[in-house]
Amino acid sequence: MNDLDELRTGLAHIAEEVAPVDLHARVLASSRRVARRRAVAGVATACAAAVVASAVVIDMNRVAPSPPGPPTTSVAPQPTTLPSYVETPTPGSGPFANATVTVPTWGPADTTCVTGRVRIVDGQYYRGAGTRPVNVLSWVTADVDGDGRDDYVAHLKCGEGTESPAEQVVAFRRSGGQLLPLGRVVGTQDGPAMLTALEARDGGRIAVQVLAEVTDGSAQFVPHQWRVYGWRGARFRQVAGPTSFPADPPAAALSVRSSALTFHRASGGYAGELTVTVLNGGTLAVPRAELAVFVPAQVRPAGDGWTGCTEAADAEAVVLRCTVGDLGAGETRQLHLGFVASAIQGRPDGAVGPDNHDHYLTLDQRPPYVLEKPRDAVEASFAVVVP
Repeated sequence: MNDLDELRTGLAHIAEEVAPVDLHARVLASSRRVARRRAVAGVATACAAAVVASAVVIDMNRVAPSPPGPPTTSVAPQPTTLPSYVETPTPGSGPFANATVTVPTWGPADTTCVTGRVRIVDGQYYRGAGTRPVNVLSWVTADVDGDGRDDYVAHLKCGEGTESPAEQVVAFRRSGGQLLPLGRVVGTQDGPAMLTALEARDGGRIAVQVLAEVTDGSAQFVPHQWRVYGWRGARFRQVAGPTSFPADPPAAALSVRSSALTFHRASGGYAGELTVTVLNGGTLAVPRAELAVFVPAQVRPAGDGWTGCTEAADAEAVVLRCTVGDLGAGETRQLHLGFVASAIQGRPDGAVGPDNHDHYLTLDQRPPYVLEKPRDAVEASFAVVVP
């Protein structure tokens, strides 16, 4: 046997010892395992994707706001109709419109003030150069002597203004076609510096407001008193009220300030509010305080803050007057005043004057006045703010 035969014999023996292998079955099994791994991985990937997608949806639902709606506009209140302001009517000259009157003495002022029988026309008599006119400033009727007939009590002034040297309140009785003096109630020759007001009281008594100082302004800023006189025997005597002026009398101290009149857009135009603060910083109550608000002609009052107010129009502004009422010593009060306007232009704050005639306010007294400390300013302006 040669070498080649030996090799063949050896290979045959090896082939008989090795078992046959089915490669097709192995390939199929391997393919199934790979498919299972891919399926599991696919499911896991799908679940992860679903979780991520769900988180995104949930987050979007939580963070993303709804689209904004159209801007809202407030509804403007209806204008408030106020009663018209009515000036207190003056009584006129009455029985002194055209009357023959006997003027009693003026005391030391007789040298330049007319006395005796004169003819008064429309409340005045003027003799001519070198003399002062006789003026009837006011008058009342009262039965001062209790005889059952009305008498006429007049406030007479020699001359005019602070240049006047004398004033007096005189009671007259009608006799035929004349008014004869019954007696002088009180006059500057009796001590007061000025007389400013006159009232008839019950029982034929006459009340006169007297001043401690001469003033060309309002009587409220100088010491003043009401003194009451009655007919006693054959003359007038003081029967009530103080008889002298104290050195340091109590006095009110009024002031006023406000916010800007700020408007916002509302249906049909604009709506706004002004907050006004009134203060009596003095030691005397003011029983008849009055606020006046001047606003542009296009502006109307609105809301329920206008109780006790009236309305008047001048050439350039609407004037709203409101009764504040009794303002006690040391008392502060706020008023919230509403307004509407169909169209309005803004106005800056500034000093009251020709350029600020329709956005300011004043606080004052209605007569009869109480004593008030002089003020640096009786007016306060405010800005008008429009968006």
